[in-house]
Amino acid sequence: MKKKQKILILQERLFDSPNANSKVVFRICARLRQIGCDVHVLGVAKTATEHIVEYGGIHLIHEPADRVKDIRDLKQRLGRFSWLGYVLRPRSIWYRINNKRSTPFYLEARLWLHKHVSEYDILIACCSPYYTIALAAECAGQIPLIYYKLDPIGVKHGQGDADGAMATVENEMVWDNVASRIITTHAAFGSYVQLPTRVNASKVVLAYFPNIYERKLSGHKINIAAYFGINTYNLFFVGRFYYHLRHPQFLFDLMERLKDTTIVLHIVGPLDGKMGFEKEFVDKYFTNKIPNIRFHGAVPPEEADDLLLLADGLVHVGNAQECWMPSKILDYISSGKPILNICKIRNCPTLPLMERYPIGMTIFEDEGISDLVSERVREFCMQNKGRQVPYEQIEKLYPECTIEYVGKQFDDTIQTAIKEFKQKQI
Repeated sequence: MKKKQKILILQERLFDSPNANSKVVFRICARLRQIGCDVHVLGVAKTATEHIVEYGGIHLIHEPADRVKDIRDLKQRLGRFSWLGYVLRPRSIWYRINNKRSTPFYLEARLWLHKHVSEYDILIACCSPYYTIALAAECAGQIPLIYYKLDPIGVKHGQGDADGAMATVENEMVWDNVASRIITTHAAFGSYVQLPTRVNASKVVLAYFPNIYERKLSGHKINIAAYFGINTYNLFFVGRFYYHLRHPQFLFDLMERLKDTTIVLHIVGPLDGKMGFEKEFVDKYFTNKIPNIRFHGAVPPEEADDLLLLADGLVHVGNAQECWMPSKILDYISSGKPILNICKIRNCPTLPLMERYPIGMTIFEDEGISDLVSERVREFCMQNKGRQVPYEQIEKLYPECTIEYVGKQFDDTIQTAIKEFKQKQI
């Protein structure tokens, strides 16, 4: 019997979260397991339900994160005597010495990797954040490496936080030099070849997000009355807004133009400091003061997925950068529901996907919000209420975005990387 290939995946977040990248990675992991791979994931559990030994047959590694948590919890229990933590847990001194260069989890994950990496056949690092790739690159020569760049590094070169500061062109080139293969989106590749990073372009495998699959209601109990009013058209945005990347001002202005109609916008997703909005903006639009804009906050992932199927229509807000493909658009398409796609730029990467979609409408923010635009939106919503594209048709329209297709791309890339690595060792 053929031995199962043992795959180690580095991923920031584990699976019990609404994080889009985590969902994409889980779909890949589940597909690799389905075709016979032994999949292990090293990441950080954010909730108690994530802290389990395995998830759907995928092994979850908690040891590095648990070491960090143990020390942090001890210092909190000690209160004003937290300095005793350095005596009771000398490892915390090591964290303190390195805190300007590396996070405690990064340090622990590095130790764990160098101890255990030889147990695996291949290492796949998923970003963002980017420290996963930096960690993987340290294992070059010991194991074949694949990077899955779900988000483009190029747009973050040298920016703000510690992780963004790691993402210099020079670092990316050093990391990529030792990679066997790099899997990324068509949109991200466009910026990749415009930078000096293009020297490694031959290693790149282009793949769409594996978000096209047949969706069914989960059975999760939903408070229907909270979402679906009587005689209203319920338009849903499910996800997260960002000040610089995905600002919703145009959408909100549009909804205020439509306030005398039956169209109600429901926003389902987290509201936190990462969005970057000012307090006045949040108070105006995220406190349900505007009658046809309803903010529901974060909900369980299965509830968010169910709402895509229950909505009358979905509204998608594109990103402000052409190199950043939002995976959400494929989630929306997979639902088969009418989609209103708002583009911030004329070369939005969602356009080629939306051109194939039978019941979609795209509007550009640079058109402004005239009576003509608002009337077009109203007519689109009313004329398509109750419609849904059958999954069989969606699967035929987007075969390269299915879990099966992208899963095969990963499997083929893994086999090639392992084969080439073994040849170099001879």
